[in-house]
Amino acid sequence: MIFQTQIGLNKYLHSSQNKHFILLHPLLDFLINLHNCNVNIEELINNSPDEIQLPDYGFFNKSDLQLSYEKLKLLKKNGYFFKNDSGKKLTGRLTPDIVKQTFANTSSVVFEVTEKCNLACEYCCYGNKYDNYTERNSKNLPLEKAISLLEYVFELRNSSLNKSYANELQIGFYGGEPLLNISFIDGIINYLKTKKSTRNSFILTMTTNGVLLDKYMDYIVENNIHFSISIDGDKNHNSFRVFHNQKSSFDKVFNNIKTFQIKYPKYFEDHVRFLSVLHSRNSIIEISNFIKQEFNKESNISEVNPIGINPDKKEEFYKIYKNPFDDLQQQENYLESAKNKLISYADTTSVTKTLHQHSSFVFKNYSQLMFGNTNFQNIIPTGTCMPFHYKTFLTVSGYILPCEKIGHQFSIGNINNKNKVQIDFEKIVEMYNNLYDKLQNQCVNCHNAMLCGQCVFNMKDIECEKSVCKGCLSESDFSKYLSTQMSYLEKYPSQYNFIMKKVIGR
Repeated sequence: MIFQTQIGLNKYLHSSQNKHFILLHPLLDFLINLHNCNVNIEELINNSPDEIQLPDYGFFNKSDLQLSYEKLKLLKKNGYFFKNDSGKKLTGRLTPDIVKQTFANTSSVVFEVTEKCNLACEYCCYGNKYDNYTERNSKNLPLEKAISLLEYVFELRNSSLNKSYANELQIGFYGGEPLLNISFIDGIINYLKTKKSTRNSFILTMTTNGVLLDKYMDYIVENNIHFSISIDGDKNHNSFRVFHNQKSSFDKVFNNIKTFQIKYPKYFEDHVRFLSVLHSRNSIIEISNFIKQEFNKESNISEVNPIGINPDKKEEFYKIYKNPFDDLQQQENYLESAKNKLISYADTTSVTKTLHQHSSFVFKNYSQLMFGNTNFQNIIPTGTCMPFHYKTFLTVSGYILPCEKIGHQFSIGNINNKNKVQIDFEKIVEMYNNLYDKLQNQCVNCHNAMLCGQCVFNMKDIECEKSVCKGCLSESDFSKYLSTQMSYLEKYPSQYNFIMKKVIGR
């Protein structure tokens, strides 16, 4: 694919086969056009005078023309004009053995410690605006269920299926508000002390609303828990985060964070992150500026969850919802004022995604660095995470989910009343492969299919007989997309180094 940038008007050749971007010399661009029109270039060069003029390109020596032709042949030989047959490659499907091995190498196990929460946030995904979760009755997750799951995981990790020797397993505490069930957290920590070995090492993580941080900050530091605090900006921007009596939680949380920062400055710098929700009362710029000015941190900003909305609450939902990209574009001179912020959110940054997904000069793991970005056949369609690969999430009710953002109807296992782990790998495979099959025809016609980031569980109509992927890109759309991203890098060339060091490299 050849595309032109919007500002510099430079032309680039992009090879999806090789994942390379090549800046095209005008003469090479001219020859590629001839090649695409099936012109005999070698004959044309042999019959050309020593100096030739090309329309819109200027004068060139015959030797220049010959050199560009040699480059063209080299590109062709190395697959730069090979048309990807995604229809053949996107035929991969899961098997029970693949899923079981993935589980043996899972990166993290996260527990929904409790359904209880000391806040009643307006946009909470367990509130009345959503209907894709099981009934909540302020229950706690029984310690026995969590330990049963961990025992199951450790048995797999200590088997021959584990190919990631000595990697650290993240153990996460989630809620509700996890600090409302501190005895559970303490029980898991004490259990893990009995399991620590060369093959079993852990990182403890937690997501908290910060209300009880003053009470448990010493405990958190003593147990080396990495944690993320949810706050949406200043008092006005944070006003959807209220107590059950509808009073603001901001002053309590802000003071707790400041107290922790003063008491444990180094720990705060190394172990504390921020999570923020974008909504109708704040903006990405306002959130980012507040977190930076007050805590010298960046915040991971996400939109209000648009999946699983109760049909009767749609109108209320859209009164608080704000699209992150629309928000950025509404800011005056948003590229100049927010260019670092736009790039720093790796989950939502198009430029970072472009480099990660469409360039071979980024390595996602050590094996890629050693052996290169191999082109695999029979790739599984969509960008849905492999079950258990990044996360294994256990709800209070005993459901096992691929992550906390997915509706309970898509559970991939459970812990029964006798605390026995029940995982049917055959059923997991059947569910996932059925979802892949629904989108197969769209995927094979999508120019971004080989590098898709769309999770099927985040598609609003995935449970319908026919599902439509809104991210499917035509050739024209994909060309515009690449042009937009490369134009950004041409305008802000220093950002490439920033992305490599601060975003992809971290």
